[in-house]
Amino acid sequence: MKWSAEELDELISGIYDGSVTEYELPHNLYFAIADHLKDNLYKGFGTDYDTLKDNIDKGIESAFTSKDLELLGELRENIYMFSGAKTFNEVYNFRGALVNENGDIKKFKEFKADMLKLDAKYNKDWLLAEYNTAYGQGQSAIAWNQIVAKQNIFPYVRYNAVMDKNTSEICRPLDNVTLPVNHPFWKTHSPLNHFNCRCILEQLDETDAQVTNEAQVKEVTQNANELMSDVFKMNPGIDRVVFSKEHPYFEVEPKYKPLAKQNFNLPIPETDKAQKKLTPTKISEFAKEADKNIKSWGSDVNPELYKLLNKELGTVEMKKGSSHALNNKIYINTGERYQKSDFYKKSLIYHEVGHVIHEQNMVIDAYRTGMVSTEYAQHFKKLKSLLTDEDAKRIDWELSIVAGKALAGSAEKKAK
Repeated sequence: MKWSAEELDELISGIYDGSVTEYELPHNLYFAIADHLKDNLYKGFGTDYDTLKDNIDKGIESAFTSKDLELLGELRENIYMFSGAKTFNEVYNFRGALVNENGDIKKFKEFKADMLKLDAKYNKDWLLAEYNTAYGQGQSAIAWNQIVAKQNIFPYVRYNAVMDKNTSEICRPLDNVTLPVNHPFWKTHSPLNHFNCRCILEQLDETDAQVTNEAQVKEVTQNANELMSDVFKMNPGIDRVVFSKEHPYFEVEPKYKPLAKQNFNLPIPETDKAQKKLTPTKISEFAKEADKNIKSWGSDVNPELYKLLNKELGTVEMKKGSSHALNNKIYINTGERYQKSDFYKKSLIYHEVGHVIHEQNMVIDAYRTGMVSTEYAQHFKKLKSLLTDEDAKRIDWELSIVAGKALAGSAEKKAK
């Protein structure tokens, strides 16, 4: 997985200082996981989503059909949802480890050492099993599509297990089970039936098929059900997922369920090409320049702050009079209070950079009234349907009134 030691350090620091939470997940980790799993999904399936979509759109003949594209699209979306759930779980457990047995916040050095071990479980040990699963489920999903497409000619399916010393006790009794394509057995017992499952399905015509009797089907099904994880009791070609909702990552506390329904506020790009525009970059050069100026004033703020800027920051300079931010520029009064208090110094810089971030994201209508913008009010209206708390709804209403006054004030100025 393309996840550097530097990025892991940023994640650990972000969790420790509170800038990374369950509601503010790291996009770079999310996309790194998704890319890694998609890569093996595509290898198992036999093509990647963008290539298949382009071929279908252009009418280029290939071994794949529009139905295969629909299937791959749903498997791909499931990978993103799984990656979001995995990212959430990692951050949730990282944050849960901030406190020691006595209820005190751990020292950063101790916390980081613990997190390096926990990250190794998430993004090495467990990720390896998930990576292999993505390949196997991709292979099984496209195979099932092909089985369904040919069922008029080959109406039966036989379970083929690799029989050696490594064959699992789940798959060994299933070997040679032969049933019609539409038999309910295949909805829950198609490969993969466990991590690193090597089994495949073979399609047969009526001549070659020796159909398994229902008593034996019941017996092997009962045996498999006792040993199988619920995660694998499905058919990726029918359920159209790589990882089912039974996976532990998808189990969250009730208070986080609305967040889970929105993929934890993480984007699912329409194509893999579109993802490149969403992938966060390193701190930009203009942010580094701003950081250099601020450090020259004797303060050291978290560089993650600058990632919230969405365009170049204008003037950053010392100025007599009050500190303020306006029209993408920051002015800091480095007077006596600034010099005497490091806390005030840092707080003031965060405050003023925050104003610029608000301007750039149209939270504040700096160019017309200095009040809450109409765009921001419209944003709240879109969220209104998601709000259930009466206080939140009241805040939404009050912001709308403020924005209305701002718009009226702007119109009055134009009239004059």
